[in-house]
Amino acid sequence: MFVLSVPLRRRRRLPTSTFGVSVTTYTLYVHDGRYAVPTLLTVDMRDDEGVRVYARQYLERSPHYRSVEIWDDERRVGELKLDQT
Repeated sequence: MFVLSVPLRRRRRLPTSTFGVSVTTYTLYVHDGRYAVPTLLTVDMRDDEGVRVYARQYLERSPHYRSVEIWDDERRVGELKLDQT
């Protein structure tokens, strides 16, 4: 049995302009009703609120998307779900 050991990704803060604005790389898991395995996305955002807005907009792109989990390394930022009513 082969086990691949990969070090955990450390929180990245990348300068995005000359004004010293930094961003964090977030991981999004998009749960799609058509598939058993969620789709993995990474997105660079300035803060948690920005990534929540992005995740909400992404979730509304398809009627098949059920939820989006948002992670910052091992910190769970949250999960957004569509109202199924």
